[in-house]
Amino acid sequence: MGPPDFSTQDEPSHIHNAAVLRDYTSVPVYQQYYQRRFTLTGNVITQPLVLLLLSVLPTSAAACKAVSVIVVAAFPLAFAWLLSAFTRHTGAFTLLASPCALSYGVVLLRFALG
Repeated sequence: MGPPDFSTQDEPSHIHNAAVLRDYTSVPVYQQYYQRRFTLTGNVITQPLVLLLLSVLPTSAAACKAVSVIVVAAFPLAFAWLLSAFTRHTGAFTLLASPCALSYGVVLLRFALG
């Protein structure tokens, strides 16, 4: 049996962090080693999204794969939104930039700049 099929390099850490958030109140050892704080750093969107998806999808890996699909699907919308600040002709440019959709940072940057 080979290694698990992770869709991203850091998927195991996202799954673990979301599981800790989910089980924080019911697992006393988590309360000894972790402190829950909301900050605008790191994976401010990813962690809550994975936590939500863990409650509706059958496996933890499916939750991170779903996040990947959401990010890739959101890219054209984010890029078109960014381009709309400069031009009304966003279609062709959005198609040309779509290969960049596999980077979370690129998608989030487009939304932030848009």
